[in-house]
Amino acid sequence: MKVSENVKGCSRWASAKDLAQICNIGTGKGGTVLGKLGGRIVRTNGKLNENAVFFGSPGSGKTRSAILPNILTAVENDEPLVVADQHGELLEMLSGFLKAHGYDVFVFAPGLQTPTGDRS
Repeated sequence: MKVSENVKGCSRWASAKDLAQICNIGTGKGGTVLGKLGGRIVRTNGKLNENAVFFGSPGSGKTRSAILPNILTAVENDEPLVVADQHGELLEMLSGFLKAHGYDVFVFAPGLQTPTGDRS
C-alpha cells in the first residue's frame, strides 16, 4: 500500500533532529525533563509552553521517571516548587532533602491525618 502525503493520521515519533528544535538533548540546565534519548537526558528548552501532564497506570514509573527528575532539576536551579502528593510518598522521601537545600516544606491536607496522627 502506497501512503499519500495528503493522508491524515500519518503521525510518527519525533526524531533526534525534530527534538533538537524544541529540546536540549544531553546539555543545559532547567527545563522540564521529558526522558532520555540514547542515554542522554532530554529537557524542554523554553521555546514552547512547558506545562506537562504524565499519564500511566499505577506502578508504571511516573514518579521515578518524570516527577523526581523534575523536582531535582527545580532544586538544582533554585526554582520554587509546589508538589501535589496524594499519598504522601514524596513528602516522606524528599522533605529532608528539600529542607537541607533551603526549602520550606508545608503540608496542606485538610481533614487528612498527617504521619504524626494529627489533623492538618
